[in-house]
Amino acid sequence: MKSKFKFIFILIMVAFIYSQAKYVNNGLPYYSIQLSTRIPKSSDASINNLQQSVIRASIITKTKVEFGIEFAPGKYVSDLDIEDTQISQFRLGLNIHNKGPNSPFTMEIGGKYKRTNYENYNSTYFTDINISEDAEDIYSNAGIIDISIYEPIFQKGKLILIPFFNFNYEIRVLTSSDPAFGDEFDKSSEARFIGTSFGLGLSYNKFFMETTLNETEGSPNFWFKIGKLFNTKGK
Repeated sequence: MKSKFKFIFILIMVAFIYSQAKYVNNGLPYYSIQLSTRIPKSSDASINNLQQSVIRASIITKTKVEFGIEFAPGKYVSDLDIEDTQISQFRLGLNIHNKGPNSPFTMEIGGKYKRTNYENYNSTYFTDINISEDAEDIYSNAGIIDISIYEPIFQKGKLILIPFFNFNYEIRVLTSSDPAFGDEFDKSSEARFIGTSFGLGLSYNKFFMETTLNETEGSPNFWFKIGKLFNTKGK
């Protein structure tokens, strides 16, 4: 991957990326609300230091098809006396869960659209990227395909423990403008990312909590999530 594409960062993926249908059985439709957070990797100025939160809402059908929408603000932070680069992300996704009659685990296949806007762009965080400090309207559009496997390893009453593994593939198009070339000048670049993640989910009485370790382009990051499920009968 060319270094100039790395600033388009990652995510993700997560939780998004990771859906919540794993915590329900076929039957009633459910609604879900979740909060996730990512803690910066270190205190120096680099693309690894993204501090981000995710707010996600989804609906899960009787057959465990899940539709989700996410909003994810964030910023690149450091101990240096420089302005933080801020981002805002919007994500829209669909996940399908299925377990074959002889399969030892459940498989989840999903697709997602992701839009990222960059504000207060500071090239100090992206020293290996050939983007002008004066560039404006920096944003990216991305399509993501992810495949996950999971299965409960412990269940007692309403308490359920579920490990999971995820593989995702992302195609992202970054677009920016440069005032030196006029307001109508745009340039776009395409980047492709492969990511893997594994984590552990804990569910009790429709509340759930997850910890996830994600790696994209050799950069590991840790996510923590909490959420609540609601079925259509309010139980």
